[in-house]
Amino acid sequence: MNRSRSFRFRMFPVLAGLLVLHAGTAVAEVVVVSPDRPMTGNLSVRIVQASDKPYGAPAVFETNVPAQASVRIPLPPLPEGSYTVRVLHDANGDGRMNANAFGVPTESVARLPLAPASAETRVTLLPPPADPRAWGAGVMMLYGSNPYRDGDTVIRVLPLLTYVGEKAFVVGPRAGVNLYKDRVVSANLTAEFIFAGDAFDDSRFLDGMDDRRDTVMAGGDVNARFGDWRIELAASSDILGRHDGQEVELSVGRMFRGARGSITPGAGIFWRSSNYNNYYYGVRGDEATDVRPAYEPGASVDGFLALFGRWQFNDRWSALSSVRGEWLSEDIQDSPIVDKEFVTTTFLGLNYAF
Repeated sequence: MNRSRSFRFRMFPVLAGLLVLHAGTAVAEVVVVSPDRPMTGNLSVRIVQASDKPYGAPAVFETNVPAQASVRIPLPPLPEGSYTVRVLHDANGDGRMNANAFGVPTESVARLPLAPASAETRVTLLPPPADPRAWGAGVMMLYGSNPYRDGDTVIRVLPLLTYVGEKAFVVGPRAGVNLYKDRVVSANLTAEFIFAGDAFDDSRFLDGMDDRRDTVMAGGDVNARFGDWRIELAASSDILGRHDGQEVELSVGRMFRGARGSITPGAGIFWRSSNYNNYYYGVRGDEATDVRPAYEPGASVDGFLALFGRWQFNDRWSALSSVRGEWLSEDIQDSPIVDKEFVTTTFLGLNYAF
């Protein structure tokens, strides 16, 4: 049975800041203004020589000062060359950029080139991409094609609960706990409820067969971020004893951001064990008939395409959608209860952030 399903949310709090840097032989300074809320923690300013690897470049100047409504930081004259300036509002003063369980920063940070031929470079410190702890609730609809013979389209309307903190997350049917994260890599323990029973129940051709039930797949994933690109390797296993099968998935996606939303196309491959496939696509001996012979598929490797989108109406309301299409392997297509080569699952959600 196909699965959807990995939903990601980002909550955007209100924060504003303005940074002005003057560089060259004249005295440079940084001015920070934050009218929306009191500034707490520290302001960290770091200047490095421009390179293809700004994270690893040594600093030619760096300083930390208490964050205030207005802060001026003098900079020494810099030799001729190209430079990058990074400014972090370290709101809790722990000396690092904090991020939520998905690796999305929860503190404001800006990074841009220092203009070589100008005494002034303007930098806007944007709001942090995520809240340290974000709660939300709403409604979601799952709409999927049915791989089984004579099967009706599967539609489910369900409540949507979201929580994304620094170490844990719950997003609809998926939950996890973060084990490790840095600027590039994050690793999580995960669990996801898999909706599979409805498709089986909605096929008249399967009358007389035992029900195939929903289950929970639990395991872990490792994610690597390279700018707007993301690579994920995930592995999970049935923990409710429905089929005792496993799944491993490798995917890559790229986010395209807009003023009010984003869209992320992706693609990948997934492996499913023989136990998984036998449970959802096999026919046991005592279930066989003249038109439905016994069948036992093996493990499979299949491909998929996915598209995820998010639109922010305002500070509270957002709409989410995803479409995922999966190619079924020949072993699964040869099953007497399957009549599809390609299946799709569509998710639509409306979320309110508290």
